[in-house]
Amino acid sequence: MIYEMITVAQAAGQAAGQAAGQAAGGQAQQAPPGGGSVMMIGFVVVMGLMFFFMFRSQKKQARERQNMLESIKANDRVVTAGGIYGKVVNIKDKSFIIEISEKVQIEIDKNGVTKVVRDDASSGVTEDVDPKKGK
Repeated sequence: MIYEMITVAQAAGQAAGQAAGQAAGGQAQQAPPGGGSVMMIGFVVVMGLMFFFMFRSQKKQARERQNMLESIKANDRVVTAGGIYGKVVNIKDKSFIIEISEKVQIEIDKNGVTKVVRDDASSGVTEDVDPKKGK
């Protein structure tokens, strides 16, 4: 589709150039060697690099998220996609049992956890571990 549009634009440009050359009384200009294929190759290379870096970034984020989910253990504090804070009580194959209040437990899918909250016992500071931000 894009190639067809570029080809049509090149043909229109060449026709306009030839008409202008003939109107001026001179000879028609010759198209550059390669017929614009160098420009097309450059376009393809740029698009390829863009897609490469885009998919590489997505794979890196997915890997970091998977590592975060695998590192969750019992008694870790987590935040769900709905914003509910809770403590992991039990880990199943595809879900976590979290305690959100005393004697109130819910089961959530592992993909429902957005971040792990780590408590630093020495300073009393709570630190969010967010896979998107790297920490």
